[in-house]
Amino acid sequence: MSVQVSFIPEESRLDLYFDGNLDVSVWQDVCDTCNGASPTLKSCIVDLTGVDRVFDSGIALLGMLYRRLRRLGATVIFLSADSEIKRRVSLVASPGWYTPSVAS
Repeated sequence: MSVQVSFIPEESRLDLYFDGNLDVSVWQDVCDTCNGASPTLKSCIVDLTGVDRVFDSGIALLGMLYRRLRRLGATVIFLSADSEIKRRVSLVASPGWYTPSVAS
C-alpha cells in the first residue's frame, strides 16, 4: 500500500492517492496528513481508484482522516469505481458513523 500526497496551494486542495490494499500499513501517512493539514484547506480528493481491497483498519483510518478534515471545514470527496469500496467508504461520511460515547 502506498499513499501519494499532493497539495495545490492555489486551490487550497489536498489530493491523496491510495494504491494497493487499504489497511493499517498506511496509518503513519494518514496520521501525518491529519496532523499537517492546513487550517485553510478547502477541499480534499481521496482517490481510491488504485485500491484493490479495503480492510476494516483502512476504513477506520479513512474515518479519522474524514473527521479531521471536516473539522477544518474542508469538503472531502472519495473517488472509486469499485461498488464494494464505494459502499464501505460511504459509511465513513454518513452522519453518526462514529460518535464517541461519554461515560456518565
